[in-house]
Amino acid sequence: MYGRKSKKFQWTVTRRQITLLALKSRLRTCFTFPDGTEDKHIVINREFGNDKEIICLADDEDLASVIWTQSSWTHPFSSWTFSQINMLFGLTADSYIDLPRFEGELAKTTNYEKILEHILDTIANIFAIG
Repeated sequence: MYGRKSKKFQWTVTRRQITLLALKSRLRTCFTFPDGTEDKHIVINREFGNDKEIICLADDEDLASVIWTQSSWTHPFSSWTFSQINMLFGLTADSYIDLPRFEGELAKTTNYEKILEHILDTIANIFAIG
């Protein structure tokens, strides 16, 4: 609770850059901490929902989950611009035409579990390579 003040700052990152370490580093540029404060001493909590539930961000997964959920909730994906999607996912294409095409086959949607598994595996491989 040291120096608890409201101060807004913008933290522009891609999904790959979302880490507690990076957020704490950014916080150090916006707020003054007592001498000797280490990252392990900085605890980040987030109020969530109408009932103001407090969520402690303990790891990178917690942080990414809060950022992704909050961003999607306040800004429907269908209204995002190409440049916003590029920034969020760390894409370098100048146009959607330059993005790789999905080269899967047509499939019966009655077997959607296998289709979904294939899509998720493909996405996971893309992020693992990057």
